[in-house]
Amino acid sequence: MLLAAIGADTWRLVRLDRQLAALPSELDSRGWHLTWQEKRVLWRPWGSQIVFTRPILAGPQSRLWAGVQLSIATSPVHPFSLSFTAEGTQIVRLSETLSLTTGALHGRFIPSTRIATLASETVTVTGVPIEGIEALSLQTLTARLIPGTQSGPGSSAWAVDLRAQTVLPQFAPDVAAPDQTLPGHALPDAAVIASPGRLKALLALLPPPRDLHLIVTALNGDDPESGAQLTHDMGNGRYLIQAASFSLGPLTCIARGTLSHEGEGTLWAQLTGLQGFVRYGIAHAPESLRIDPEYARLFKALDEQTARIPDQLDLPFPVSRHDISLQNHIFAILTGHSR
Repeated sequence: MLLAAIGADTWRLVRLDRQLAALPSELDSRGWHLTWQEKRVLWRPWGSQIVFTRPILAGPQSRLWAGVQLSIATSPVHPFSLSFTAEGTQIVRLSETLSLTTGALHGRFIPSTRIATLASETVTVTGVPIEGIEALSLQTLTARLIPGTQSGPGSSAWAVDLRAQTVLPQFAPDVAAPDQTLPGHALPDAAVIASPGRLKALLALLPPPRDLHLIVTALNGDDPESGAQLTHDMGNGRYLIQAASFSLGPLTCIARGTLSHEGEGTLWAQLTGLQGFVRYGIAHAPESLRIDPEYARLFKALDEQTARIPDQLDLPFPVSRHDISLQNHIFAILTGHSR
């Protein structure tokens, strides 16, 4: 039985080697280009592997993946899947602005379903469509990538189920922002506090977001001018946010909704633990903020009226790269209840 398993495993690797050799020409016809510096086949009784050195995959609209070394392995113990390991620094460019950088990646791929799972200790995301945030560092990340099974407008192009133990934001330098208030609320002080620079100071009081869970489905779209169907690869689709949850100190946030590829859309959010969130912020506020007249008024009011603040909020809000209406909305509610 062992010899039969080893023989079957060897045959699988031979077929895989042939498929990979033909893959560059197949990808060329779709506008993608796959190259590598060297390819080696390592034969071992406990599992053979194909090793690529300096692989690069480039596609339309500046998409790119580049790595140091990629190993694809078979195993008699897992006859229906392939394991892969990407060593060294990996660079993934999803668009002209959005990029991922990671260290070693480990994962498994099931050819029959085309589902891949992967894990990495750290993944850094730059170019996120969030005003005031330059980068996000996701720690202890696992992801499950699921390909689309249908074509046509509104169908799934792909889906990802992602979890990260910790999210560390890197804030952009303070930028002057116009005074914005939530329509219907005459609360200029809340708007000032919700500006990017002051919001950065408040968020710095809190521990980093933890227990991120994100389920996103990319939906195919249509060309609005020609009416021709386009896949999400053409950047004309939408993202269905089936679940986006994380904890920020005592605060728990769960959001769902739909976004465009430019980060525009509407989400419905449920915020729980607002009273504990406020108490935590007050308790950890440094003296430099306490003596600031605008913060001092807010801290004094919140400290006196914390019990009147709702502990849970359910609210829809528009999402825009350059919009701070959510921050204004939350601060308007907090300051409104604290007065």
